[in-house]
Amino acid sequence: PAPQGPIDVPTIRTFEVGSGPIALLYHDGAMLVVNQDDDSLTRLALDGSEIWTKPLHTYPVTLVSDGESLWAGTYFAIRKMSPDADVQGVWAAGRHPVAMVFGGGYVWVANNQDNTVSRFESDGTLKTIKVGSQPTALTYDGSAVWVANQIDNTLTKLSSDGDVLGTFPTGNSPRGLEFDGSHIWVTNTFDATVSKLTLDGEMVGTYPVGLLPAAIVTDGESVWVSNRTARSVTRVGLNGENLG
Repeated sequence: PAPQGPIDVPTIRTFEVGSGPIALLYHDGAMLVVNQDDDSLTRLALDGSEIWTKPLHTYPVTLVSDGESLWAGTYFAIRKMSPDADVQGVWAAGRHPVAMVFGGGYVWVANNQDNTVSRFESDGTLKTIKVGSQPTALTYDGSAVWVANQIDNTLTKLSSDGDVLGTFPTGNSPRGLEFDGSHIWVTNTFDATVSKLTLDGEMVGTYPVGLLPAAIVTDGESVWVSNRTARSVTRVGLNGENLG
């Protein structure tokens, strides 16, 4: 039978920001948008209204919060800011920082072009750690940081002290990383798969997704994978089942 009465229809709204929006961060009840081509940061209320837009260093790429301050990674500098984007410090990292994560009391930065990870203390004190070739993604499992090394087809596991705890094989061209609360997931770009590993680096399974998988995120019950060439998103259950 046909449904009776009004039908709830989801509302999709689009909001203007700067040019080349590349990264998002939900922070303190608002959405922060990194505008790469404008070298700026926009703060939006959840109704889409602009609260402010402020400048960043040239070619910003990524953004993370340490719980109190914001940290923006650009091609040429790491900028620490207040929640209102007032500058609290600016430091050099490695060449071409592309990913950041906060964990163990530190901000970690993957430097894609010099095969290192930078570990920053809150005052900007830097430790540089050698990892695999072209690190491209980071995740934190509650005690260790994991690094996806895109050219080596490996993951590097780092202690909070910056010691290398292990290097583990992945599929072809690991691109995205996620921690689901008990396991590490990695997208293998050129294999069109996603792999699940234990925290000891043991491969649990590898599962098909779409072409050129990149980003991955968990909702607590499954992982979602963006497939760039397929122009699709694949949902995979935490036991590897295809959910759509």
